Formats: sequence, structure tokens, C-alpha cells
Amino acid sequence: MWTQTLSLNKSYEREFACLLNEVAKLPEISYATEKSRDRMFITVAAEDDNANAVRQKLKKIIRNIILIFFKYNHLSESVNEPLSLSLFTLYAALIFFEADEDKVVIENSLESIRDYAIDSIFYFKMQSIMLKWNELAKLCNNLLSMNPSDDDILNVVAFLLDLQENKSELVLSYGNGYEIRDAKNRVVQPLDFFDDPKQNLLLTLVSAKPGVIIVKNISDGDVLNILSKIAKVNSTDK
Repeated sequence: MWTQTLSLNKSYEREFACLLNEVAKLPEISYATEKSRDRMFITVAAEDDNANAVRQKLKKIIRNIILIFFKYNHLSESVNEPLSLSLFTLYAALIFFEADEDKVVIENSLESIRDYAIDSIFYFKMQSIMLKWNELAKLCNNLLSMNPSDDDILNVVAFLLDLQENKSELVLSYGNGYEIRDAKNRVVQPLDFFDDPKQNLLLTLVSAKPGVIIVKNISDGDVLNILSKIAKVNSTDK
């Protein structure tokens, strides 16, 4: 039986809850949680034959926790500005700006580690992306120092998205909740990292590199306004 332990400091309750939720989705593992005075732990067990596949899935989960939560925390804590939906959308665009490069650094930092003390690995092995994120935070602060309107902020988001290659045509609809599909009618996996469903929606849309967004049954004016500023939006009842 193969086992591996993942842990976070107790100050990362939101991140730990998301980590646990993602780990619990893996069908080939069993897991247990425990807490010490300072840390929260998830111990994962799998059959030896599944160990490598499970290890790769865990690395991907940890990578996303660092890329999204840690980068969001780094940006938002460096910016002395009340959070609005437009500002969150800017953070989302910056999270996925050059994300492929960040993923390589994160994944390389996770190599040859027996157990994952995620926050410790981040602070001790990922100095290069922390410096890079510092520069993004400076750019964000420079923008916000000019007292921009929401439209100004969203224009920057649109610019960042225009820099990306292989942009997608997406279909956004609302039934029992928001659903996003790509041009081949495949469901885009939602990124449910935050408590606010609008924030999760915008995070997911930005991660999917929107070029064109076809909206169905969307009546939320705030969401529609943001989408219209960052991508080409078409409305349909079909």
C-alpha cells in the first residue's frame, strides 16, 4: 500500500477545504484527515499499482491550489483596494497570465518530495515565481493608483486576454447554476475555489481563454457587463 501526506498551516483553512474537496473526488484512493496544533493533514492511500497515477493527480491538485489560491492571495494582499467584481476579474486574468510557465516551476518544485507540506514548499522552493508575482502586484498597484473606473480595469483584462493564443468560443448558460461549454459542446470543468459563485464563474471563464462567449438565459447585469468588456458576447435563446 502506497501512502502520501499533504499538509497546510492552519491559517490556510479555505485552501485546505478546497484541497480536501479535490482529493475526495479521486476514485482510486482512501484518505484520512487530522490536525495538529499548527497544521492540517490529509493522508492518502492507494494500491501500489495506482501509486504513480495518483501521485500525478495529487501534484496537479496541489499545482492548482498554488497557482490560484497562493497567487490570488499574493496579489490581493499586495493591493490596498476594496475588492470589486471588476478587480477580481483582473486578479483572475493575472492568475492565468503566463500560467503555463508558472505551472512548470510549481511542478518542478514538487519533484522528489515524499510528503507535501504545501505552504513550506511554496515559500522555500518557489522564490522565482514569487518575484514574478511581485512584479504583477506592482503593475496592479500602479494601475489602481490612477483611480481607474471599472471599465478601465476591464480594458486591462481584455488586453491581457488578447495576448493569449488559442482563444475559445464558449457557451454560457444558466439553469440550476452557471454552465460553460466549449465549441464541441463539452462542459468546461468549473473552478469552484471561492465562496462567491460569480467569482468562480469569472475565474473559470478567464481560465478558458474566452474569445467569443455565447450567453443563454443570463440576466445578471453585473456578469453581462463584465463579459461584454473582456470578450465578444453574443446572446441567443436557442
